Amino acid sequence: TDTRGGLEHRDSTVVMTSRFATREREKYVGWLSLLSHEYFHTWNVKRLRPVALGPFDYEREIYTRSLWVAEGITSYYDDLLVRRAGLSPRKEYLKALSDQLNRFYQTPGRLHISLTDASFDAWIRLYQDTDDLHNSNISYYNKGAVVAWLLDTRIRKLTQGKKTLDDVMRAAYAEFSQQGFTEDQFRKLVSRVSGHDMSSFFDRNLDNLNDVDIQEAVDYWHLVWVAESKETKPYLGISTGVGSRVVIEKVYRGSPAAEAGLSPGDEIIAIEEVRVPETKPLSILENLEVRKEPYTFTISRLGRIQQRQVVLSEPDYRKHELKFQDTEQAKEARWQEWLGPERPDKD
Repeated sequence: TDTRGGLEHRDSTVVMTSRFATREREKYVGWLSLLSHEYFHTWNVKRLRPVALGPFDYEREIYTRSLWVAEGITSYYDDLLVRRAGLSPRKEYLKALSDQLNRFYQTPGRLHISLTDASFDAWIRLYQDTDDLHNSNISYYNKGAVVAWLLDTRIRKLTQGKKTLDDVMRAAYAEFSQQGFTEDQFRKLVSRVSGHDMSSFFDRNLDNLNDVDIQEAVDYWHLVWVAESKETKPYLGISTGVGSRVVIEKVYRGSPAAEAGLSPGDEIIAIEEVRVPETKPLSILENLEVRKEPYTFTISRLGRIQQRQVVLSEPDYRKHELKFQDTEQAKEARWQEWLGPERPDKD
Protein backbone atom coordinates (compact mmCIF):
# COMPACT_ATOMS: atom_id res chain seq x y z
CA THR A 1 0.00 0.00 0.00
CA ASP A 2 1.30 3.44 -0.94
CA THR A 3 1.38 5.50 2.26
CA ARG A 4 1.83 8.71 0.30
CA GLY A 5 4.56 10.23 2.32
CA GLY A 6 5.48 8.46 5.52
CA LEU A 7 5.96 10.77 8.50
CA GLU A 8 3.16 13.32 8.86
CA HIS A 9 1.71 12.90 5.37
CA ARG A 10 0.99 9.26 6.03
CA ASP A 11 -1.59 10.33 8.60
CA SER A 12 -3.63 12.13 5.93
CA THR A 13 -4.11 9.11 3.68
CA VAL A 14 -7.83 8.86 2.95
CA VAL A 15 -9.68 5.59 3.49
CA MET A 16 -13.18 5.59 2.04
CA THR A 17 -14.98 3.22 4.40
CA SER A 18 -18.39 3.81 2.81
CA ARG A 19 -20.04 5.73 0.00
CA PHE A 20 -21.43 8.14 2.60
CA ALA A 21 -17.93 9.44 3.32
CA THR A 22 -18.11 11.30 0.01
CA ARG A 23 -20.58 13.67 1.66
CA GLU A 24 -17.63 15.33 3.38
CA ARG A 25 -15.95 17.49 0.78
CA GLU A 26 -12.46 17.35 2.30
CA LYS A 27 -12.47 13.55 2.44
CA TYR A 28 -13.89 13.24 -1.05
CA VAL A 29 -11.24 15.51 -2.59
CA GLY A 30 -8.56 13.69 -0.60
CA TRP A 31 -9.81 10.43 -2.06
CA LEU A 32 -9.68 11.90 -5.58
CA SER A 33 -6.12 13.00 -4.89
CA LEU A 34 -5.18 9.48 -3.79
CA LEU A 35 -6.70 8.02 -6.97
CA SER A 36 -4.86 10.62 -9.02
CA HIS A 37 -1.59 9.73 -7.29
CA GLU A 38 -1.90 6.02 -7.97
CA TYR A 39 -3.13 6.52 -11.52
CA PHE A 40 -0.14 8.76 -12.25
CA HIS A 41 2.08 5.86 -11.17
CA THR A 42 0.84 3.99 -14.25
CA TRP A 43 3.34 6.14 -16.14
CA ASN A 44 5.71 7.42 -13.47
CA VAL A 45 7.21 4.31 -11.75
CA LYS A 46 5.28 1.57 -13.54
CA ARG A 47 7.02 2.47 -16.81
CA LEU A 48 9.24 5.49 -16.14
CA ARG A 49 11.37 4.58 -13.15
CA PRO A 50 14.85 4.82 -11.66
CA VAL A 51 17.03 2.12 -13.19
CA ALA A 52 17.62 0.60 -9.73
CA LEU A 53 13.92 -0.30 -9.46
CA GLY A 54 13.80 -2.68 -12.41
CA PRO A 55 13.84 -5.46 -13.15
CA PHE A 56 12.57 -6.06 -9.64
CA ASP A 57 14.44 -8.25 -7.19
CA TYR A 58 12.16 -9.12 -4.29
CA GLU A 59 14.95 -10.88 -2.39
CA ARG A 60 16.91 -7.76 -1.42
CA GLU A 61 16.56 -4.09 -0.58
CA ILE A 62 16.90 -1.66 -3.49
CA TYR A 63 18.55 1.70 -3.01
CA THR A 64 18.11 4.79 -5.19
CA ARG A 65 18.46 8.54 -4.73
CA SER A 66 15.65 9.20 -7.22
CA LEU A 67 12.54 8.49 -5.15
CA TRP A 68 11.98 12.25 -5.17
CA VAL A 69 11.16 11.75 -8.87
CA ALA A 70 9.12 8.58 -8.42
CA GLU A 71 7.07 9.72 -5.44
CA GLY A 72 7.80 13.42 -4.97
CA ILE A 73 6.89 14.51 -8.49
CA THR A 74 3.87 12.19 -8.36
CA SER A 75 2.81 13.87 -5.11
CA TYR A 76 3.03 17.25 -6.85
CA TYR A 77 0.83 16.15 -9.72
CA ASP A 78 -1.84 14.29 -7.72
CA ASP A 79 -3.67 17.37 -6.43
CA LEU A 80 -2.73 19.39 -9.51
CA LEU A 81 -4.36 16.93 -11.91
CA VAL A 82 -7.53 16.85 -9.82
CA ARG A 83 -7.60 20.62 -10.24
CA ARG A 84 -6.85 20.51 -13.98
CA ALA A 85 -9.66 18.00 -14.44
CA GLY A 86 -12.06 20.56 -13.02
CA LEU A 87 -12.89 18.47 -9.95
CA SER A 88 -11.37 20.93 -7.50
CA PRO A 89 -11.54 24.75 -7.52
CA ARG A 90 -8.35 26.78 -7.58
CA LYS A 91 -8.62 27.89 -3.98
CA GLU A 92 -9.02 24.28 -2.90
CA TYR A 93 -5.85 23.37 -4.79
CA LEU A 94 -3.95 26.22 -3.14
CA LYS A 95 -5.12 24.85 0.21
CA ALA A 96 -3.67 21.43 -0.68
CA LEU A 97 -0.37 23.00 -1.76
CA SER A 98 -0.32 25.10 1.41
CA ASP A 99 -0.76 21.92 3.46
CA GLN A 100 2.27 20.38 1.70
CA LEU A 101 4.36 23.48 2.47
CA ASN A 102 3.23 23.70 6.10
CA ARG A 103 3.93 20.00 6.62
CA PHE A 104 7.43 20.54 5.25
CA TYR A 105 8.25 23.61 7.35
CA GLN A 106 6.92 21.95 10.50
CA THR A 107 9.28 18.96 10.14
CA PRO A 108 12.58 19.63 11.98
CA GLY A 109 14.30 16.83 10.06
CA ARG A 110 14.27 18.94 6.87
CA LEU A 111 17.45 20.64 8.14
CA HIS A 112 19.21 17.39 9.01
CA ILE A 113 19.07 15.26 5.86
CA SER A 114 19.09 16.04 2.15
CA LEU A 115 16.28 14.97 -0.14
CA THR A 116 18.43 12.49 -2.05
CA ASP A 117 19.81 11.00 1.18
CA ALA A 118 16.26 10.63 2.52
CA SER A 119 15.46 8.73 -0.67
CA PHE A 120 18.51 6.49 -0.40
CA ASP A 121 17.87 5.78 3.30
CA ALA A 122 14.19 4.89 2.87
CA TRP A 123 14.74 1.27 3.96
CA ILE A 124 16.37 2.21 7.24
CA ARG A 125 14.46 5.42 7.99
CA LEU A 126 11.06 5.99 6.39
CA TYR A 127 9.97 2.38 6.71
CA GLN A 128 11.61 1.87 10.11
CA ASP A 129 9.57 4.54 11.84
CA THR A 130 10.48 5.71 15.32
CA ASP A 131 8.93 8.30 17.62
CA ASP A 132 11.87 10.64 16.93
CA LEU A 133 12.14 10.18 13.16
CA HIS A 134 10.52 13.53 12.36
CA ASN A 135 13.44 15.27 14.07
CA SER A 136 16.07 13.69 11.84
CA ASN A 137 14.34 12.78 8.57
CA ILE A 138 12.20 14.29 5.83
CA SER A 139 9.69 12.55 3.60
CA TYR A 140 10.74 12.41 -0.05
CA TYR A 141 7.02 12.46 -0.85
CA ASN A 142 6.50 15.75 0.94
CA LYS A 143 9.75 17.59 0.16
CA GLY A 144 9.78 15.99 -3.29
CA ALA A 145 6.38 17.56 -4.03
CA VAL A 146 7.59 20.97 -2.81
CA VAL A 147 10.77 20.76 -4.90
CA ALA A 148 8.75 19.62 -7.94
CA TRP A 149 6.62 22.77 -7.63
CA LEU A 150 9.75 24.91 -7.40
CA LEU A 151 11.29 23.07 -10.38
CA ASP A 152 8.16 23.54 -12.47
CA THR A 153 8.20 27.23 -11.60
CA ARG A 154 11.91 27.65 -12.38
CA ILE A 155 11.55 26.00 -15.80
CA ARG A 156 8.57 28.18 -16.69
CA LYS A 157 10.37 31.32 -15.54
CA LEU A 158 13.59 30.57 -17.45
CA THR A 159 11.72 29.74 -20.66
CA GLN A 160 9.08 32.50 -20.43
CA GLY A 161 6.44 29.79 -20.08
CA LYS A 162 7.45 27.89 -23.21
CA LYS A 163 8.55 24.80 -21.25
CA THR A 164 7.23 23.23 -18.06
CA LEU A 165 7.73 20.19 -15.86
CA ASP A 166 5.05 18.56 -18.03
CA ASP A 167 7.50 18.72 -20.96
CA VAL A 168 10.24 17.19 -18.83
CA MET A 169 8.06 14.26 -17.82
CA ARG A 170 6.93 13.65 -21.42
CA ALA A 171 10.56 13.69 -22.60
CA ALA A 172 11.63 11.42 -19.75
CA TYR A 173 8.89 8.94 -20.60
CA ALA A 174 9.87 8.92 -24.26
CA GLU A 175 13.57 8.46 -23.49
CA PHE A 176 13.68 6.29 -20.36
CA SER A 177 10.44 4.27 -20.12
CA GLN A 178 12.10 1.17 -21.58
CA GLN A 179 15.43 1.04 -19.73
CA GLY A 180 14.99 3.37 -16.73
CA PHE A 181 17.06 6.40 -15.77
CA THR A 182 19.89 7.27 -13.42
CA GLU A 183 19.81 10.34 -11.21
CA ASP A 184 22.40 12.04 -13.41
CA GLN A 185 20.46 11.26 -16.59
CA PHE A 186 17.25 12.74 -15.24
CA ARG A 187 19.01 15.94 -14.13
CA LYS A 188 20.69 16.35 -17.50
CA LEU A 189 17.33 15.84 -19.22
CA VAL A 190 15.81 18.67 -17.18
CA SER A 191 18.64 20.96 -18.25
CA ARG A 192 18.27 19.93 -21.87
CA VAL A 193 14.51 20.40 -21.99
CA SER A 194 14.69 23.77 -20.24
CA GLY A 195 17.69 24.94 -22.24
CA HIS A 196 19.42 26.03 -19.03
CA ASP A 197 21.94 24.49 -16.65
CA MET A 198 19.87 23.43 -13.64
CA SER A 199 22.76 21.98 -11.63
CA SER A 200 22.75 24.79 -9.05
CA PHE A 201 19.02 24.25 -8.44
CA PHE A 202 19.55 20.53 -7.88
CA ASP A 203 22.60 21.10 -5.71
CA ARG A 204 20.69 23.42 -3.41
CA ASN A 205 17.35 21.63 -3.23
CA LEU A 206 18.31 17.96 -3.59
CA ASP A 207 21.83 17.42 -2.31
CA ASN A 208 22.30 19.89 0.54
CA LEU A 209 20.67 20.81 3.84
CA ASN A 210 19.55 24.27 2.77
CA ASP A 211 15.99 25.17 3.64
CA VAL A 212 13.93 25.59 0.48
CA ASP A 213 13.09 29.13 -0.59
CA ILE A 214 9.60 29.43 -2.06
CA GLN A 215 9.60 33.19 -2.62
CA GLU A 216 10.52 32.90 -6.31
CA ALA A 217 7.53 30.62 -6.90
CA VAL A 218 5.19 32.79 -4.81
CA ASP A 219 6.18 35.87 -6.82
CA TYR A 220 6.07 34.13 -10.20
CA TRP A 221 2.53 32.86 -9.67
CA HIS A 222 1.32 36.19 -8.24
CA LEU A 223 0.49 34.65 -4.89
CA VAL A 224 0.92 35.73 -1.29
CA TRP A 225 2.10 33.45 1.55
CA VAL A 226 0.10 34.67 4.54
CA ALA A 227 0.74 33.63 8.14
CA GLU A 228 -2.19 32.77 10.39
CA SER A 229 -3.12 35.14 13.17
CA LYS A 230 -0.76 35.45 16.12
CA GLU A 231 -3.72 34.82 18.41
CA THR A 232 -2.83 31.17 18.90
CA LYS A 233 -2.57 29.03 22.00
CA PRO A 234 0.87 28.72 23.61
CA TYR A 235 3.21 26.29 21.89
CA LEU A 236 4.12 23.02 23.62
CA GLY A 237 5.64 21.08 20.71
CA ILE A 238 4.06 17.65 20.86
CA SER A 239 1.69 15.50 18.87
CA THR A 240 -0.70 13.04 20.46
CA GLY A 241 -3.11 10.33 19.50
CA VAL A 242 -6.87 10.73 19.29
CA GLY A 243 -8.84 10.18 22.48
CA SER A 244 -9.52 11.48 25.96
CA ARG A 245 -5.97 10.80 27.21
CA VAL A 246 -3.00 13.01 26.32
CA VAL A 247 -0.36 10.41 25.53
CA ILE A 248 2.58 11.98 23.73
CA GLU A 249 3.51 10.35 20.42
CA LYS A 250 6.12 12.85 19.21
CA VAL A 251 8.17 15.62 20.76
CA TYR A 252 9.58 18.25 18.40
CA ARG A 253 13.22 19.25 18.54
CA GLY A 254 13.84 22.54 20.38
CA SER A 255 10.24 22.80 21.64
CA PRO A 256 9.21 23.63 25.23
CA ALA A 257 8.28 19.97 25.69
CA ALA A 258 11.74 18.86 24.59
CA GLU A 259 13.45 21.42 26.82
CA ALA A 260 11.40 20.22 29.81
CA GLY A 261 12.33 16.58 29.23
CA LEU A 262 8.93 15.30 28.10
CA SER A 263 9.17 12.12 26.02
CA PRO A 264 7.02 9.97 23.74
CA GLY A 265 4.90 7.66 25.88
CA ASP A 266 4.41 10.21 28.67
CA GLU A 267 0.79 10.92 29.56
CA ILE A 268 -0.05 14.48 30.60
CA ILE A 269 -2.49 14.22 33.48
CA ALA A 270 -2.70 17.76 34.82
CA ILE A 271 -1.28 21.27 34.45
CA GLU A 272 -0.93 23.42 37.57
CA GLU A 273 -2.91 20.72 39.44
CA VAL A 274 -5.87 21.15 37.08
CA ARG A 275 -6.96 17.85 35.52
CA VAL A 276 -6.72 17.67 31.74
CA PRO A 277 -10.33 17.53 30.43
CA GLU A 278 -11.55 14.39 28.70
CA THR A 279 -13.13 16.36 25.85
CA LYS A 280 -10.52 18.14 23.73
CA PRO A 281 -7.87 17.59 26.40
CA LEU A 282 -5.25 19.96 24.98
CA SER A 283 -7.77 22.79 24.97
CA ILE A 284 -6.45 23.43 28.48
CA LEU A 285 -3.51 25.19 26.81
CA GLU A 286 -5.89 27.91 25.62
CA ASN A 287 -6.22 29.03 29.24
CA LEU A 288 -2.44 29.43 29.64
CA GLU A 289 -0.14 32.18 28.43
CA VAL A 290 3.40 32.66 27.24
CA ARG A 291 5.45 33.75 30.23
CA LYS A 292 8.91 33.37 31.75
CA GLU A 293 7.65 31.36 34.72
CA PRO A 294 7.20 27.62 34.14
CA TYR A 295 3.97 25.68 34.46
CA THR A 296 3.96 22.47 36.47
CA PHE A 297 2.94 19.51 34.33
CA THR A 298 1.92 16.30 36.10
CA ILE A 299 2.69 13.30 33.95
CA SER A 300 2.63 9.53 34.12
CA ARG A 301 5.79 7.85 32.83
CA LEU A 302 5.96 4.06 32.84
CA GLY A 303 3.27 4.00 35.53
CA ARG A 304 5.02 6.47 37.86
CA ILE A 305 3.66 9.95 38.58
CA GLN A 306 6.18 12.72 37.96
CA GLN A 307 6.25 16.48 37.52
CA ARG A 308 7.98 18.59 34.89
CA GLN A 309 8.47 22.35 34.73
CA VAL A 310 7.50 23.63 31.28
CA VAL A 311 8.07 27.16 29.98
CA LEU A 312 5.59 27.63 27.14
CA SER A 313 6.49 29.79 24.16
CA GLU A 314 5.08 31.15 20.95
CA PRO A 315 5.47 28.71 18.05
CA ASP A 316 8.66 29.04 16.03
CA TYR A 317 6.58 28.54 12.92
CA ARG A 318 3.00 29.58 12.33
CA LYS A 319 0.95 27.96 9.61
CA HIS A 320 0.67 29.90 6.36
CA GLU A 321 -1.76 29.90 3.47
CA LEU A 322 -1.23 30.60 -0.22
CA LYS A 323 -3.70 33.07 -1.65
CA PHE A 324 -4.20 34.65 -5.04
CA GLN A 325 -3.46 38.31 -5.55
CA ASP A 326 -6.17 40.42 -7.16
CA THR A 327 -6.99 39.02 -10.59
CA GLU A 328 -5.61 40.81 -13.63
CA GLN A 329 -5.61 39.60 -17.22
CA ALA A 330 -1.86 38.87 -17.24
CA LYS A 331 -2.08 36.95 -13.98
CA GLU A 332 -5.13 35.02 -15.15
CA ALA A 333 -3.27 33.84 -18.25
CA ARG A 334 -0.41 32.53 -16.14
CA TRP A 335 -2.76 30.79 -13.73
CA GLN A 336 -4.52 29.10 -16.65
CA GLU A 337 -1.19 27.76 -17.93
CA TRP A 338 -0.58 26.14 -14.56
CA LEU A 339 -3.99 25.26 -13.15
CA GLY A 340 -6.17 25.10 -16.22
CA PRO A 341 -9.06 27.44 -17.13
CA GLU A 342 -11.43 28.64 -14.50
CA ARG A 343 -14.82 26.94 -14.60
CA PRO A 344 -17.56 29.17 -13.15
CA ASP A 345 -19.68 26.18 -12.17
CA LYS A 346 -16.74 24.67 -10.23
CA ASP A 347 -14.70 27.65 -9.05
